[in-house]
Amino acid sequence: MTDGPSFVEFNRQHEITPVHQDISDLERHRRRRDSLYRHLGLPPAFLAGRSIAEFGPGSGHNAVATAALGPAHYVLIDGNPRGVAETRELLSRHGAPDEVCQVVASDFETFDTDERFDVVLAEGCLPYQPAAESLLRHIAQFTKPHGVLVITTVTPVSILSEIVRRLMRDLVVAPDAPPSEQLAILRPMLGSHLAALPGVTRSVDDWLLDNIVRPLWNTQTLSIPQVIAALGDEFDVYGASPAFLTDFRWYKQVHGADRGFNANALKRYFTITANLLDTRVELPPHRAEFGRWLEVACMQLWDLMRGVEGEGRGAPADAAPILEEIASVLHSISPNTADSIRQGREVLLGRMRPDACPAFASFWGRGQQYLSLIRR
Repeated sequence: MTDGPSFVEFNRQHEITPVHQDISDLERHRRRRDSLYRHLGLPPAFLAGRSIAEFGPGSGHNAVATAALGPAHYVLIDGNPRGVAETRELLSRHGAPDEVCQVVASDFETFDTDERFDVVLAEGCLPYQPAAESLLRHIAQFTKPHGVLVITTVTPVSILSEIVRRLMRDLVVAPDAPPSEQLAILRPMLGSHLAALPGVTRSVDDWLLDNIVRPLWNTQTLSIPQVIAALGDEFDVYGASPAFLTDFRWYKQVHGADRGFNANALKRYFTITANLLDTRVELPPHRAEFGRWLEVACMQLWDLMRGVEGEGRGAPADAAPILEEIASVLHSISPNTADSIRQGREVLLGRMRPDACPAFASFWGRGQQYLSLIRR
């Protein structure tokens, strides 16, 4: 099989922007974004009067909330013509001034400017790229010294539920079937799963297109450890959502060329990795060795899924032994999570139907994580 379409190529090919949100309650939407920015160490007053670049604004729903905070200069970069048009229209409809908000039609890889920004945002557009780390470094360069870079990350642990759902898809429809054909089959099969996710703001079709239908077999995940490895020589981890970062060091001892912010973030990350599996539970910190083991096990499932979808190598049922191993280890600390994983395993083995597995249907990981970093 030849290389599949990239992130933006898939959206351009099918003339879609599958990231629409319900922002009819605009004040509620703004409060949600405010809560996110607080987790990341960015109170509203910090963004007022700043220069901001946003890569991949989608249809502009989040940009509406950011523009309302009063940046001095706000540049939004997107390579999808439909997304560019929808972002411009939405910002105009909500009164964002043209002299402040500039929407640029450009692929990320070819975008260039001499300007460096106080804040650079890249939300939901770096994971699942064919060369995610290279693209991350390109985007990060537009951050000013002492400015803040905000990105989203994904680890196979946090998307285990979606990996299994994609394998369920592969049981009933070819991964390269036309999106319209896939949607017709998947809506009744997986729609109840999305309905079980509290606080969801997306339509079933947008979620399916963005997370289940879109080809991923030639892409990379982008985890927090990968980000630190790629940017650690220039950036320090600052904040995160979920907010897992704690640092008990006395600030007067945190000095020198390497102040250890990134090392501390890695240390904390591997003690909370299991919490990324299931939004329904909050587990106490665990041994870092367990977090590393869980990442390896879920990465095996990610690679298996890519093999099934990209090369026709293996079958969805091949995931069953790994899922059982994960469930067995988790059973003592999170029995509901273990039971849900086992039910997903039963579906992949053909013993249950995807639309009749209530424990798995309500099983959702913490999808993408948000990370803010300060450029030194």
